Amino acid sequence: MALEKVIEDTLKKSRQRAEEIRERAEEERKKILNEAMKRAEEIKRKKRREVEERARRMRIQELSSTKIEVKRRVLEVQKELLEKCYEESLRTLSNLSEDRRREILKKLISEAEKHGSKIYSNEREENIVKELSKLKYAGRIDCLGGVIVENEDGSVRVDMTYETIFSSLFESSMKEVASILFEDYEAGNKD
Repeated sequence: MALEKVIEDTLKKSRQRAEEIRERAEEERKKILNEAMKRAEEIKRKKRREVEERARRMRIQELSSTKIEVKRRVLEVQKELLEKCYEESLRTLSNLSEDRRREILKKLISEAEKHGSKIYSNEREENIVKELSKLKYAGRIDCLGGVIVENEDGSVRVDMTYETIFSSLFESSMKEVASILFEDYEAGNKD
């Protein structure tokens, strides 16, 4: 009987020891699992912040790109409108009455005669220029109107054609013309 008691006590102690080891292993497993869950949650939060930040930067970049594209398109439209104004103005100049052309040519010739000895004009205004100018008529040029004057050897040439004068005026007043045409747009888009 004593042997059975010793075996029974040894088995009981072994079972208790095994239960203690199992409980500690379970606690260790839970602890490891809990730490892993915390690390996983932290990684998830970090990735979520990174994704949100990346999305925010992408939205900002996309918005900037869109604004640039809108401004580019607006500038294209404005440029087209300015070009149409320029073309329409030239068309108006080319359709002036003979009296108005004579008046303009008289002023241009008066100024031109100070700069040369030969004068050119388009075919339409040839007779008016010959009548109004004391300079030698040197030939026809392709222009809407106005004159070109040269000195005797052709080394100095003064261009007083409508296109050249208007182009110069238009360029110098481009900002003013644009502000008049587009003031409503500019006022609404200050950023």
